[in-house]
Amino acid sequence: MVVGDGNFRALLAFRVDAGDEKLREHLESAGRNATYISKTSQNEFIDICGDLIAEQIVAEACRAEYFTVLCDETTDTGHHEQLCVCIRFVSKSNGYHMIKEEFLQFQRAERLTGAALAKQILCILRSHKLNISKLVGQGYDGAAAMAGHINGVQANIKLEAPLAEYVHCSSHVLNLVLNAACAVPEIRDMFATVREVTKFLNESAKRRIIVAESLGEEGGRSLVTMCETRFVERHDAILVFHKQLKYTLDALEKIAQGMTDRKAADTARSLVRALTVSTFIVALSCARKVMAVTMVLSRSLQKVNQDLYQSMQSVNYVASTLQKWRDDSQSIATGDADDAVDEWCSGPHGAFFVAKQVGDEIGVDLIIPRCASRQTARNNVPSDSPSTYYRRAVWYPYLDAILTSLKEKFSQHQLTLLRLVALVPSMIGTFEWTDVVDCWNIYRSELASEEEVKSEFEQWKGICVQLTKDR
Repeated sequence: MVVGDGNFRALLAFRVDAGDEKLREHLESAGRNATYISKTSQNEFIDICGDLIAEQIVAEACRAEYFTVLCDETTDTGHHEQLCVCIRFVSKSNGYHMIKEEFLQFQRAERLTGAALAKQILCILRSHKLNISKLVGQGYDGAAAMAGHINGVQANIKLEAPLAEYVHCSSHVLNLVLNAACAVPEIRDMFATVREVTKFLNESAKRRIIVAESLGEEGGRSLVTMCETRFVERHDAILVFHKQLKYTLDALEKIAQGMTDRKAADTARSLVRALTVSTFIVALSCARKVMAVTMVLSRSLQKVNQDLYQSMQSVNYVASTLQKWRDDSQSIATGDADDAVDEWCSGPHGAFFVAKQVGDEIGVDLIIPRCASRQTARNNVPSDSPSTYYRRAVWYPYLDAILTSLKEKFSQHQLTLLRLVALVPSMIGTFEWTDVVDCWNIYRSELASEEEVKSEFEQWKGICVQLTKDR
C-alpha cells in the first residue's frame, strides 16, 4: 500500500500487517480487475452498509407504527443541493419508551419547488417501505418552499398524509424572532458593525495575533464570528463582543497606527469610529441584556430530548420576563410605580446603566444624536436626557419588536399540538376533555369515537390524579 491511498486501503494494510494471511494472499494473487478495492467497490460497500443501517431503522420505525419526517436542504462541496431526510418515532425497548431521531438518507435535489421536494420526500419514504398513512408529523424550516400553506412542501405532503401536522423548528423560530428585532434601525446597524469587526479581525492571522496581545493572559475569549445557522453562536458573539469591547478597540487602534497595510489601517480607523458612537454602545448593551435571557432558551430548544411543552414553557418565561421589563420601565418612566425594578437604568444590570459603564471604560460620553426637524431617517423622539432618549428610541422599540414576534411565531405551536401535554400524568390534572378535543379531531381517523376516547381520557386522568395523591 502507498501513503495517501485512503482510509479503506490503509485499514486493509493494517489487517495484513496484523497477520491476516487470507487477505494478504487475495491482494497479492488476485487479478487487477478482481481485488475489490477500487473506488467503485468502496462506494458499493458504503451503499450496502447504508442500506443495512436504514433497514434496521425502518424496521424499528415500523414497529412504532407512527412516525414524523424531518427534512432540510444543504449545499455540498460540489455546489449541489442535497436533501437530508430524517425520521422521528417512539421506540419501545425493555418496557421503556424513548423518542428517537434517525438519519435516513441524503439525496440530490434537482428541483427546489414545494411540489417537487414533496414528491421527492414521499418517494424516499416509500422506497424504504414506510407507510405514508402513518406519517403524523413533518418538521422543516420556515422557508416558503417548505412551510407555504398552499404550495409548500408541508401542504403537498398533507394532501397524501392528512395526519402530518407541520411544526416549525422552535430554535429556528427563535432565530427569526431575533432577526425581527433588526427592524429597529439602531439594533440592525449594531449587528452589522459587530459582524464587520469580527470578520475584519478574524480573517487575518496578523490581526488575530494583535487581538491576542490586547486581550493578554487575563483578557478572556477572543471574538466569536456571528454565524447565520448556528443560532447559539449568535448569542455568544454578542455577549463576548460586549465583554471584550475595550480590548477590541485597543487592537483596532494598534492596527490603525502600526500596520503597513494602508487599506487595513483605514478600515481599522473607521471601525474605531463606529464602535465609539453612543448609539452603538447603547444598542450593544440592550442586545446583551436581552440575549442573556434568550440564550438560555436557545440552548434549551436545541436539546436532543426537548419536548414541545418544555419549549413553550421556556418561551413563555422569556416573553413574560421581557414584558415585565417593558411594563416596569414604562411605569417608572411615567411615575406610576415606585416598587418596580427598572431594567433600563437601575444598577448593576440595567441596560443603560451598563452602557454608561462601558462608555466610561472606553472614554465615551453617551450623548443624544443630532436631531433635525426635517430628518426622517433618525429617531427625533422628545427627550431631556440621553437616558430618556435611548429608552424611547431603542429600548422600547427593541422589546416591542421581540415580544410581537414571539407571539406571532410561537402562537401556532400553542394552539394545536401543545395540548397533547394533557396526557402526561403530571399535567393531566389541570386539563379537561374540552382542552384536548381539538387534538382528537386532528387524529380522529386513527382513533376510536369521541365518546370512547373521552371515556378513556377521564379514566386515565383519574388514575394519574390518584397516583399523585398516593405519593
